Amino acid sequence: MQYLLRFILASYVVLFHTGSYYFPNAGPFAVFGFYTLSGYLITKVLNERYYAKSSPMRDFFVNRFWRLYPTYFVAAGLGAVLAWLAADQAAYWNNVIRLPDPETEMGWVLTNISIMGLHLGIPVSSPIRFAPPAWSTAIEIYFYIFLFFVGARSEQITIKWLKLSILTCLVCGAYLLGIANPSLSPGDLIYNSVFGVSLCFALGAATYFLGKRRKTTPSKIWGDFAFLCCVTLPIVPWRSVLTSETLLMFLHYSESISVAVFLYSVADTQLGRWSTWLGDISYPLFLVHWQVAILLTATGLSLIKSDVGSMLIIYIAAVLVSASMVYLIEQPLKAVRKRIRERN
Repeated sequence: MQYLLRFILASYVVLFHTGSYYFPNAGPFAVFGFYTLSGYLITKVLNERYYAKSSPMRDFFVNRFWRLYPTYFVAAGLGAVLAWLAADQAAYWNNVIRLPDPETEMGWVLTNISIMGLHLGIPVSSPIRFAPPAWSTAIEIYFYIFLFFVGARSEQITIKWLKLSILTCLVCGAYLLGIANPSLSPGDLIYNSVFGVSLCFALGAATYFLGKRRKTTPSKIWGDFAFLCCVTLPIVPWRSVLTSETLLMFLHYSESISVAVFLYSVADTQLGRWSTWLGDISYPLFLVHWQVAILLTATGLSLIKSDVGSMLIIYIAAVLVSASMVYLIEQPLKAVRKRIRERN
């Protein structure tokens, strides 16, 4: 079921970016869900496949490269071409998809090649991103590194990390609520920094170890309820209920907790090949939907933000483009990644 969840979360990011009027919270909630999924899955593969290898670091990071970068390069390359050929449409949909100033901004081009520099771990991100959502991929890479060397090494270390992350969030909350005009916003500290999202990854990693220790199978009812929460929380109009930006930002952790309960209960439940296929297209869908919106608008379609018809056209087209990317890019690379995983 985790493949289906991954696809739904990616879809929420698309709907948030193309129709934020209808889905004002869907994107950030979905990102917190993705982070928790990553913490769990990376901890799982490290402990069950890589740590016992003769060259775990080489195999793990080479595999991660083949998983992330080929698809990213295609998405970013398309964004760069559109920034050149359809600058007005790109500026309308997302003004970070643009060509750099040759005198002052060429350094940011390198960040678009490496991914890692697209976000610096603190509330600073690249002003030029040919695949805009990839700033969160940069954060994921930072935590892949941390998980490999520290966070996923043992249950004891993971629990200490989880406690430290909770303490960090409490300190951030005290800062935001205790100071009249804080220089950093709730979004800066919780959503746009490694300090806030560390809790998501730590919670995912801890869920893996706790699942290994359990002696009885949890009730499927809890897993189904958690799944329902995972797909419902992002689309609740929370801003009509909560006026405090700080409380709203902390509410994002409810998505992480729901994902953790879901993973603990029914993570390995298989729904069929169709759900695996949906899970496969979630990453390109996450990366390429802005470019699809720009391309469709550049061809003459009168698409606008937060218009239901435009949202549906962009979403369907983005799913089709993503499926093509899986077929042409990711499927051929699966054999390469499998060989890396299976060698000793």
